[in-house]
Amino acid sequence: MIGTGSVIGAWAVLGYLGDGCSGTVWRVRETAAPFRLGALKIHDGPKTTATAEDFRRERDFVVRQPLAGFMPECYASGETDGGTPYFVMQLADKLPRKLARRDLKRVIDRTAAALQRLHRLGWLHCDVKRKNIGLIDGTAVLLDFGSVRETAAAKARPERVGTWLNMAPEVRDEVLLDERADVYSLAAAFRGLCRNRDRRFFESLIVRSLDNNPLKRPQTMDAFRRELAADQDRLEKFAVHARIAWAVVGFLLVCNLAFGIWHIVRLFHRDEQRRRAETYAQLGLEAYDDRHYRLAATLIRKAVDTGACTNAAAFYALAEIYFAGEALPRDTTVSRKFAERADRLGHPKASSLLNRLSH
Repeated sequence: MIGTGSVIGAWAVLGYLGDGCSGTVWRVRETAAPFRLGALKIHDGPKTTATAEDFRRERDFVVRQPLAGFMPECYASGETDGGTPYFVMQLADKLPRKLARRDLKRVIDRTAAALQRLHRLGWLHCDVKRKNIGLIDGTAVLLDFGSVRETAAAKARPERVGTWLNMAPEVRDEVLLDERADVYSLAAAFRGLCRNRDRRFFESLIVRSLDNNPLKRPQTMDAFRRELAADQDRLEKFAVHARIAWAVVGFLLVCNLAFGIWHIVRLFHRDEQRRRAETYAQLGLEAYDDRHYRLAATLIRKAVDTGACTNAAAFYALAEIYFAGEALPRDTTVSRKFAERADRLGHPKASSLLNRLSH
């Protein structure tokens, strides 16, 4: 009985990977250089229902490598001392549960290309599903060829083969088995690998490929790939527009933030100017009351120069200083300007000063 620690040929078993109707798959490592990792499939296990002859047919298919570049490399094949057939293939990584947008079309198109070549060689895979698509160095490859059938024989004598959930309706009913069955199964796997936000771009292709009527599906993998490319172009255009929209939104948010900061700074600066103006105005009025008119004029002018002075008494005092001409040269024009400002701010004596300036 095979298990972890067993040695089969030149391969040491490291652990269990899975099983199916044709055999069990184990993770193995080569016992001699170059010590490659691999996946050993052997015609043995609790779920094995295929005959040894069926397994040997799969092994022969894998050894021939008809899909080189689209399937894992076959490292070795043979039979155990007890006569149980096995083969060892390059170890492939599992697909994630959901594929990112940048990987979705690449993986599905690569799988469809593998099936397209398989169909041209006169074979059907008959068991396309997520578990039977792997990644080697980030490139999608097709796995598990235990259900492959020759196209001519399958069309002449349809049979129920594959995984039920991914099986086309006509295959379940054993009425038809051709390339469109693989189209159906690939679309079922495609739907499961799509994230909800991306599925809407491929919805038309997926729905048509999953139609119960084979005549309404894409009739070949080549047609499936053409529609996939068109949908991918639409997705990429949407992605570009989305990025532009987010960039515009981001720019507007930055502008609003910058405006908000500028406005806050401006208000703070205005408050600071107002406090400075009020301080100078109060000091100037105190100097005016003490009859230090030159000092009063200097301080009040500083308050006025801030542009934030609203002290009517300070404007009136400055107008009086320029009107009287005691500490500064008399200047009725300047005096009138400050008197008018004091009057607008509501100083009660400003109108009287304006009358005097008019005469």
